[in-house]
Amino acid sequence: MGSLNIHTQQVYAAISPIRNSITWTNNNKYFAFATLNDICFAKAECLENYASSSIVKTLPLNKKPACLSFAKSEASSNKDVLFIIDGDGRLLVYDVVQGDEEDEISFELVETGEKSGYPSDFCRGHVFNNDSVINFWCRRNILFCRKRGDSNLYQYKFKVDVKCFDSLIYENSLFCVVGCVNGNVHFFETMLNDLSYFALIGLFSPYPIPVLNVALQSLDGVFICAFNHATKVTALRWEQTEQETSPNTVLKIRRELQFCGKLWYMSTDSVVSDFTTDIATLKFDSSGTRLLIVTNDRDFGVYKFQKDFENQGKFTWQNLVHGGEAKERPFGYCGGSFTASGNRVLIYTTKGGFMIFDLVQQSEDFYLAVEAPPPITGHTSAISAAEWDPTGSILFTAGTRSREIHIIAFLKDGSYAQIARPESHQYDISCLTPLSGLTMIVGSDELPFRIYKASANYCTSLKALTGISANELKKCEIKLPTVPFFKQPVLGVLNIAANDVEENYDTTEAETVFERRPTTNQLLRFTFWEVAESLYGHANSASAVCTDTEAKWIATSCQATSAEDAVILIRKVNDWNIQHKLYAHQLTVTKLSFSPNSKHLLSVSRDRSFAVFDIDNDSNWNLKNRVVEAHSRMILCCSWTPDSNFFVTGGRDSQLSLWQLNAQDAKSCIFTQKTSASIMALDIAQHPLSNDKWLLAAGLGNGEIHLFTLSPLSEDSQLVSLVMIQASDAFSLAITTLKFRPVWNNSYSIAAGSESGLIKVFMIQPQIG
Repeated sequence: MGSLNIHTQQVYAAISPIRNSITWTNNNKYFAFATLNDICFAKAECLENYASSSIVKTLPLNKKPACLSFAKSEASSNKDVLFIIDGDGRLLVYDVVQGDEEDEISFELVETGEKSGYPSDFCRGHVFNNDSVINFWCRRNILFCRKRGDSNLYQYKFKVDVKCFDSLIYENSLFCVVGCVNGNVHFFETMLNDLSYFALIGLFSPYPIPVLNVALQSLDGVFICAFNHATKVTALRWEQTEQETSPNTVLKIRRELQFCGKLWYMSTDSVVSDFTTDIATLKFDSSGTRLLIVTNDRDFGVYKFQKDFENQGKFTWQNLVHGGEAKERPFGYCGGSFTASGNRVLIYTTKGGFMIFDLVQQSEDFYLAVEAPPPITGHTSAISAAEWDPTGSILFTAGTRSREIHIIAFLKDGSYAQIARPESHQYDISCLTPLSGLTMIVGSDELPFRIYKASANYCTSLKALTGISANELKKCEIKLPTVPFFKQPVLGVLNIAANDVEENYDTTEAETVFERRPTTNQLLRFTFWEVAESLYGHANSASAVCTDTEAKWIATSCQATSAEDAVILIRKVNDWNIQHKLYAHQLTVTKLSFSPNSKHLLSVSRDRSFAVFDIDNDSNWNLKNRVVEAHSRMILCCSWTPDSNFFVTGGRDSQLSLWQLNAQDAKSCIFTQKTSASIMALDIAQHPLSNDKWLLAAGLGNGEIHLFTLSPLSEDSQLVSLVMIQASDAFSLAITTLKFRPVWNNSYSIAAGSESGLIKVFMIQPQIG
């Protein structure tokens, strides 16, 4: 056996629902967005071409991000500067470099600021003269400014809190716009070579309402500034004038509008009042002639800056499109931007989802916004499950507090995509196991375990999208689904059923069968699965669930503080009735696992013990052996070897322990290996590396993934460390789930999820030495 070649095949992530959560490199080839605890770098091409790879790199942070921004630069190079404010209020500055190879991107931390109890709402900056960098951020009512390499930190104090900021370079000066909570919009000038100079050159205060967004653009020597007070967006224009004016009549105006030693006039071009809810973001496109306005309540508009033909010499903002008004969507919008091509609008929502809208031109001044499938999907909370169906064709994922289950499949075009969202749960999801590609069992904070079954239209869509027939996925099902689709009320932002769909509305089959990847709206409306059974019997919320390889038995457990609550319930899949109640633990059973031959059941617990149960005469389950104090701290995970003769356990004590099936006490442990952190998840690949060696993966509490060769029959090397996927390439927080894909194509695939909300699929290629 040689080495292992490992690369990240796919990343699933949800964008953090904060303002200023997405930013673009200056050459528009990549964009970066914030997640729960990381920064993801994605290719701009993925927003136009779904066959392109999407997220190519993740940057783990110690604290969740509060805002981020690439520094503006007039030069379109492969090097950018990324500013991040983390949850501790620290300013982090990274140099980001795009490599010569495709999808190659690297970053280096070059500056770390001090902690603060007041995280900034923004961080902005400029790159000029090739490598000089100036950055701005705020804490409450103080605006900070610093130049890289300069030890001086400049502070500009305002009377009230600062909420937004933008700036642009003009000759040797910076033209700055600052929005405050009292409704004031301040215009300032500072010098590139002297940041101590900070002069007020203009003030605009139409409403005593907080200014939360500001966007600034230079267009043919004219500065266009857009900002909002609640629902109203004001567009101001600053233009230079060479005309001499009478000092007796305009002395005051001339003095206030003096910038860079020249006279400028400020005028109001337009006040947009087309929206009924607060504005979430304002963004110009790369040309500076179009403005995107996104509201908090599911709608957006695109406006074009052009000459007013009715008033000579005047300019106006022409509304090109008003879209996103589907009232049935159960979320609001947090922000958005134009894509690199300008032909699409990228919106992100309060539930962490991306939404794409095509801007389809109908006439010179009129466009339609047509929803397109999302290129990136994920969960907004810690991952509780990432499980492959028995054929390895479908990946089921679940987020704990996001309370959603996603189904991801490999499409005909060679890309991965979310093809269904079978349940948007009302309770935190604890565990999930697919019995087949058409049936799954879900455990949550709700007392019963729920059995979900697919619809007939799901089977049709699956065939059209992936080429997989439902008959290939069928395992425990007697027959294929016949109900076309299951219609459930879609919940609104306030978790209230949206009543905007007429009672007599008849959904056509064409709307519920997909021949191309579905949009977010379609996922929410037409991909629910039926709740076929509710399995009662436990006294508390779910802790673990599993099924055997034949999908004949299921085992469940719940949270427990006593032996009575720590019961394991065994049910037969054919009738879902409780067949046995197994007692072996004093505290919560954290993991259950049937052996590959379906003859044994392994359970591990917070009480530091494990138990093995056997089946007798294909019907009765009995305790075979129980080992107390198997670990010095709680046991969190376990996995069987493919021959069903050995198993591995891991837990809080960071020990990886190998056991034989008939182990009787702690001294029966064959081998132990100390790792660098708590072991949160384990799995053993079913296909051997060689005749007597298997590949073992361990997910740790520090976000690392360790790979080992496991050879229980060898006398001298039962467990050998192969390679470690570091947290920088794996996860920033503890790993919660780890599962090898049960398919061998001369390589291994493993899906891993984390408390950071990310799911990554790694491809592992053995290199024969």
